[in-house]
Amino acid sequence: MKNIVIFSQNRNFFGAQIVLIPFLMSLRTKYPGYQIVLFSRNPVTRVLSQVPGLIDNLFIETNKFTTFQHYRKYKPDLTFVFRKNSTFISIMTFLFKNGESVGFSTNINRMLFSRCVTDNRKVYRANNYLSFIGQELGQLAVTEDKNNDGGPICLIPGAGAKHKEWGINNYLDLARRLSSSGWQDKIHFILGEKETGLIEAIEKEGFSVLFDRNIDEIIDLFKQARLVVANDCGPSHIAQIFTQKYIILYSNKNQDADQVIEEWFYSQKGCFSIVGEPGKSISSISVSKVYQLIRNNLEGC
Repeated sequence: MKNIVIFSQNRNFFGAQIVLIPFLMSLRTKYPGYQIVLFSRNPVTRVLSQVPGLIDNLFIETNKFTTFQHYRKYKPDLTFVFRKNSTFISIMTFLFKNGESVGFSTNINRMLFSRCVTDNRKVYRANNYLSFIGQELGQLAVTEDKNNDGGPICLIPGAGAKHKEWGINNYLDLARRLSSSGWQDKIHFILGEKETGLIEAIEKEGFSVLFDRNIDEIIDLFKQARLVVANDCGPSHIAQIFTQKYIILYSNKNQDADQVIEEWFYSQKGCFSIVGEPGKSISSISVSKVYQLIRNNLEGC
């Protein structure tokens, strides 16, 4: 069996793993019959194993010696290295690969890899990865090709950092306004383990809670969704990859929202980013502004 090895970036957060999914899906189509092996230094990468057929093996690295042993064992026919400045991985790939190797362009990598790609931080991160095989999200059929007018509205109030959270009270206010427009039975709050404490308040208002679901379940839900509204968080990237309409809310408390959006927001028709006021809490985004944007762009809301 032929093998493909991918060295993921050393970004230990959920969203950085999710944006790998389109690249891995594309490899399945482009290289049928190949075994796909993902090397990662971050245990959070295990979440990708929740998507059936995405990867064949996942190796969580603990030290350079075991990484070397496993890489040599696979004798990969194709290696993709997303670690731009890892001299160890670059040299190991050069010495022990069985075929082509591709990495981000640096002075060292241009000497060691078969081919190099520009690390463009001004495009959505998933497209940065897809450039390794000459593709982009717009070319992939990752959303359901059908009318989702009757689908649910999904709200994601959690985030990996507190300053990114718009706040449960704002989300509940938005849900009430949507409910008054006739969407009571189709509003779902998507929560992870960190948001356990929000369940009671949401259910008290009569809204549905989907708690701690696997990625493949969330993907299926989002493919059917009429709209997703989310903070800048890991699940928002599931929405951006698999949903046709979404609104992502960004904090600008650190006055870095423009740079964050360049790399972590996938801009497409019918999808919007809303940014808080510079230097202020994300709560500076009013519920009325979000609701009005929904009303202006989604008939029936």
